[in-house]
Amino acid sequence: MSIVRQPWLKRQEIPDPQVRDAADQFESARKLLFGQPPGSGLLYPLVNTAAMAIELYLKCLSAEKEGCTEAEGEWSHLSASAAVRSHEPTTLLGKIGHDVRRELDRAFLAESSAFRDLSLRDALRQCEGAFEESRYPFDPNHDVSKYPIELLMACSRFLHQFVANLPTRETVQWRRPSSMYKQTRLPCPSCGAGTLVEAESPDLGYVPVKCNACVFTGRRVNSVVIPDREYGESWQGVECL
Repeated sequence: MSIVRQPWLKRQEIPDPQVRDAADQFESARKLLFGQPPGSGLLYPLVNTAAMAIELYLKCLSAEKEGCTEAEGEWSHLSASAAVRSHEPTTLLGKIGHDVRRELDRAFLAESSAFRDLSLRDALRQCEGAFEESRYPFDPNHDVSKYPIELLMACSRFLHQFVANLPTRETVQWRRPSSMYKQTRLPCPSCGAGTLVEAESPDLGYVPVKCNACVFTGRRVNSVVIPDREYGESWQGVECL
């Protein structure tokens, strides 16, 4: 059975329902843990579930769709992929589209008194590292107590409410026909055997590229090629034709 690749360059459903479902489950767990009486010995799970809920709610606001279809068109499958591989809330915040980000900032500002008049970025910055440190509290370099519990809880609650009230929006950027691509001297960072071809006149803020020998796709920004599925990695390119 042969599989054909997705026909789009970028496809989003914001908030992404698959990522949001995972976030909602961690938020439900956070609420259960937060409701336990003092001295229950559940500090680390509470911090961890709050940090995970915050991370996933931010990721559901920037996630992209990935899909594959059986060549004869008998079935298809859609999954979600994070826009960036990171646990840092401020990094994830930076990947959210401008329109949604404006709404997010506006909603946060309306509740600024609950966050000691912090900006959204400043509030999330104070939560950075909580996920990692709550997983390894025995590490001598980690100190979970430095994270303000009230702020973690408030950020998780706020993002849950924001996502729940956000109308769903879908966008698709379709792949250009092969005839609209031109050959480059860029080596494929995936297979190493092929070279990359790029779109002639993209208007996306980057240049879509694909390999002429394998299924690699990505985007070129100046001389750097970033794979579509691994934003955390990049390869230095060479001058194009």
